[in-house]
Amino acid sequence: WREPKMKKLLRYIAVLPIIAPFVIFVQVARIFVGKEKAVQLCAPGIIRIAKFFLGLAVPRIKTPADFDIFRRELKNKFWVLSPLFDFEVKEENEDLIKLNVRNCPFCELLSMAGMDEMNPHVCQGDWELAKENDKLWTFEREHEIGKGDTFCDHTYKRISS
Repeated sequence: WREPKMKKLLRYIAVLPIIAPFVIFVQVARIFVGKEKAVQLCAPGIIRIAKFFLGLAVPRIKTPADFDIFRRELKNKFWVLSPLFDFEVKEENEDLIKLNVRNCPFCELLSMAGMDEMNPHVCQGDWELAKENDKLWTFEREHEIGKGDTFCDHTYKRISS
């Protein structure tokens, strides 16, 4: 699977203003504290932004019994992030929904800027959102674009009572 060049370019243009301040910060701060420390300093901001974007698409539910609503709404909210990400439902049943995300313009731009060390923090945003909802559903992932995989898998599972 290859995304069209124009689509990729537009995604990069949309994400660049979000990523650029972090890249600039790391480039300047590394002079004084080193690259590793500079990345650590901006990690909380990257995590917050990643969590925010995922939060736009991941529906809120009140109880684990609402997981059917969660699954339906998750698919209905794809359009929110579809300008930036390509999703596909890989598996779905009454107890889970597994999505594959085939691109991440955030990680791709960070890699192009020589900032691969920041990619795990982008991926951490998913886990932070999952922690906030750990009484409602569980989250699993085996593959991450930020770690060099060609896709991210997001598996949301019903919590049994």
